[in-house]
Amino acid sequence: MAMTRIRVALLPSAVCIAGTDPVLKIKDQQTGEVATDRETGASLYTVTVMLM
Repeated sequence: MAMTRIRVALLPSAVCIAGTDPVLKIKDQQTGEVATDRETGASLYTVTVMLM
């Protein structure tokens, strides 16, 4: 699966805040396998980010 990167131009006054607590990303719901980063092996989390 290809990784998508979206570049966003922000003003210096822009502030990003987390809208939710991080939730562990599950790769396979049936086995409960946790999704990991391909390069580092670190667990991945899902978080909602809000731009203020």
